[in-house]
Amino acid sequence: MDTGRFDGVTGPDRPSYSTGGAARRLGVSPSTLRTWQRRYEVGPTGRTEGGHGRYLADDLERLMRMRRLMLGGAPTGEAARASADVRAAPPAGRRAVPVRRPSVTAAVRRTQVRRLTGAAMAWDQAVVEPVLATALRRDGVVPTWTELIVPVLTSLGVRHARHGDCIAVEHLFTGCVRAALAAVVAGQHDWDGYPPVLLACPDQEQHSLPLHALAAALAEVGCPCRVLGASVPADELAAAALRITPRAVFVWSQTAATARSADLSALPPRRPPVPVVVGGPGWRRQGRSGSTVHVDSLAEAVAALSRRAVVAEL
Repeated sequence: MDTGRFDGVTGPDRPSYSTGGAARRLGVSPSTLRTWQRRYEVGPTGRTEGGHGRYLADDLERLMRMRRLMLGGAPTGEAARASADVRAAPPAGRRAVPVRRPSVTAAVRRTQVRRLTGAAMAWDQAVVEPVLATALRRDGVVPTWTELIVPVLTSLGVRHARHGDCIAVEHLFTGCVRAALAAVVAGQHDWDGYPPVLLACPDQEQHSLPLHALAAALAEVGCPCRVLGASVPADELAAAALRITPRAVFVWSQTAATARSADLSALPPRRPPVPVVVGGPGWRRQGRSGSTVHVDSLAEAVAALSRRAVVAEL
């Protein structure tokens, strides 16, 4: 069995790895490595006495450069060609992220919030959709979610609490938001072989819009996701994690009643363990466990999950 450690094939100063061992090091599937070797001639340069390919340290370093370039936005073929240059990618342990775009002023944002709230109250989808699309394109997902979408949802929630209406209006606005976020995800590249992050709400949790915001924000930094959505039973979440073998799992709970640590413990064991990140008001009253990362904002969730998407050091 390949443990990913030195096995004596190439000498004590030149450890080597089989395709399976190299794939585990990189966080991709063995079939992905074989595809890269076949399509882009990025493969093992070592050989056993029997002629089988073995990945040497230099081979893995090149593949890491290739992966970092892909995470930074380069197409797979371009990343494969550029990875031959040791200067082609960010240093190990760092990740290329989009340049932060300047946000609009607070006064402009308040005007946008009032305009969007009024448009939603008037059922004016023709106004809501382009404003959301423009803000997402210009400012990015995190600022738009934090400074525009959440305040509008909060305003509609306050009105509902005072007057008992706005539920249908909130559904209309939420549908527009979800469509705009989906367009962001659809506009990103699907990175070949990159393990996705699994996003879900636990059983009985119906507030899934934050999952779609997180999927769009992660797509902006080259991190694909699988969104399971609302009210996913613990056994179904565990089955999905077993089938998909995600890079990380994120669970959102709006209420304390749905934030159940037992649901997280049902996730299948894996070596190394799959990182679990939780977010939402529901988790704030739960005890902090050493193996679970708690985040309190969309920006924190993106940072926590994208760190887990970076190829590990040798």
